[in-house]
Amino acid sequence: RKLLQRLKQNAALSAKIEDLEKQIDSERRKLAKKPKATKKPKKKVSFRFLGLKTNKSRYLILVDGSARVKHFAKNLPQILRNTIAVFGSEVEFAFAFYRYGPNGPEYRRWPRTGFEQGGPEGRAKALKFVADEYNRMSGGSSTYDALLRAVKEPTESIILATDGFLFKKHNQGLGWQAIVQQVTAQNLTKKEINTVVIGDFFRDKSGTWAGFMNELRRRNAGDFKAIPP
Repeated sequence: RKLLQRLKQNAALSAKIEDLEKQIDSERRKLAKKPKATKKPKKKVSFRFLGLKTNKSRYLILVDGSARVKHFAKNLPQILRNTIAVFGSEVEFAFAFYRYGPNGPEYRRWPRTGFEQGGPEGRAKALKFVADEYNRMSGGSSTYDALLRAVKEPTESIILATDGFLFKKHNQGLGWQAIVQQVTAQNLTKKEINTVVIGDFFRDKSGTWAGFMNELRRRNAGDFKAIPP
C-alpha cells in the first residue's frame, strides 16, 4: 500500500513538473516576440557660443546685412567665424542675411532649404557663404520681415545678430514695441530667439536699440549678449 501511495504521489509530481515546463516554454516564446527596447535618446548637452548658453540641436543664425552694420561692426566677420567654429556633428544649422534693398526686404538663406549638418564640411560651406554675403552688405535693416520669416522656419533656435536699430520705413512703419509684439504672436511654435547686439549700439544713449533686443529675447525664451566693435 505504501508503495502504491508513493507511485501515485510521484505521478502527480511528474504531471505538475510537466505543466510548469509548458508554462516556462510559453513565457519564453512570448519574450522572444517582444520588440527590443529602443535606446533612450541622448540627453541634449548645453554649450556656449558668443556668450549664449543653449542646448538646442537646430539653429538659424539671422544676420543684419545692412550697410550700417558693416560700417560700424568691423568685428562681424570674426563674430560669425566664432559662431560657425562651435557647430559639431551633433547639431544642424543655417544662415540667413537680410537687408532692405532697392526693391524692398531681401532674405538670402544658406542652404536654400533645410539645414546643414555640423562638422568640417558644413563649417567650410558656411564660411564661404558668410564671406560672400559680407561683401554684399548694403541698404537698410528689414528686421521685422526677417523675423517673421525666421519664426516660420523649422528650427529650434533663432540667433539674431544686429545693432538693434529700426528705421520704421524699412519695417512696415512699426516701432520696436509693436515689432516685438507681432513677432512673439507669430512665433506659434515657441522657438527660442536669442539676440546678439553688435555694431554701434553703444551710441544710443536712450537704450532703445538694446531695449528692443532684450525685450525680444525675453518674450521668446532666449538669451541676450552685447558685443562691442
